[in-house]
Amino acid sequence: DIAKGKYIAFNDSDDVWHLNKLEKEITKLKENNADVVFCKQFTFGNLRKIIIPKHFKEGFLEKRMLPIGFLLQGVLGKAEIFKHNLFNTELPISQDFEIMLRIHQNYSIYCIDEPLFDYYIQKDSISIDNEKMAKDLEYILIRNKNLIKKHSLYLEILATQFLAHVSKIADKQRKKELVNLIF
Repeated sequence: DIAKGKYIAFNDSDDVWHLNKLEKEITKLKENNADVVFCKQFTFGNLRKIIIPKHFKEGFLEKRMLPIGFLLQGVLGKAEIFKHNLFNTELPISQDFEIMLRIHQNYSIYCIDEPLFDYYIQKDSISIDNEKMAKDLEYILIRNKNLIKKHSLYLEILATQFLAHVSKIADKQRKKELVNLIF
């Protein structure tokens, strides 16, 4: 409600946009008549630097693709889309995936195959809390089961990410319940 411009972009206080990020995203959005664009990111953590996501290439996401693996810090879109598709505040971690899953149903999403921001994984990052991440993904899987099945491309990436977090949960019964959601 506070944003007044034509476009909305997101950033976290500990991540860094490259100087030309907004310019490149607005140019790609206009050139391709897209509703939303996202770029790749340099991810820094565990003494390494990687480019994420690797599975998307330059161009529009097909409707059967799950919009998974990119963060909102790399997203820019038409303001009215985000004003009509609000964040799910029940999710502490996976709001970006959940909102993009909903947006992808009715709007076009374009991938810029270039890292335009730096994402830093901190020791206290909420995204490394395996129990919270598993809980978020459980919520998304249950409430969007048909939608996720419809977008079968990259389902294995979602399953891999989910299982990576679930495998680190100590409670064996909880772990079994969560694994059964995927299979």
